[in-house]
Amino acid sequence: MVGSVIGRLVALFFVLILLQGIFLRNFALFDYALLYPYVALILILPFGIRNMTALFMSFFLGLIVDVFYDTLGMHAAACVLMAFARIYILKLMSKEEQADDLTTLPSVSSRGFQWFALYAFILVSVHHVGLFALEYFNTRLFLSALLRGVASATFTVTVIVSVQYIFGGARKTRFRSS
Repeated sequence: MVGSVIGRLVALFFVLILLQGIFLRNFALFDYALLYPYVALILILPFGIRNMTALFMSFFLGLIVDVFYDTLGMHAAACVLMAFARIYILKLMSKEEQADDLTTLPSVSSRGFQWFALYAFILVSVHHVGLFALEYFNTRLFLSALLRGVASATFTVTVIVSVQYIFGGARKTRFRSS
């Protein structure tokens, strides 16, 4: 069963990276809120994944996106920040018995809309605000980075949750091997 989860995550990795790097690179809502659906890969890592594995995978994911955006590690840093925050957010929001579960992924179907939306919004906001703070790298522009980060996080979370409903992720709690 764990192999099935890994296989599906790898396939999703390639789909989201290509989608982000080729089609969504310059996509913005009202020229303000940017869409970064690749962060869904960090959101849906299994509950029981080891922290160092999640941090390493997030760093690798961010580096690949940095290649498409030519941003010299900004996405990598924001992804690691998000993965680091994920450790603590899951401790606050999750049940203790899921700590070692490698087959259940955080999703709308496994935890409910309200739980997943809050979880996703917090973590995507951490990523986006961190990314824009690095991009602006100026304390005078922190409010602008904060507002753009929250607007982009709202846009991204809306798309991620919608995609879960459209493609059936909201109906399946576990990946089952065929």
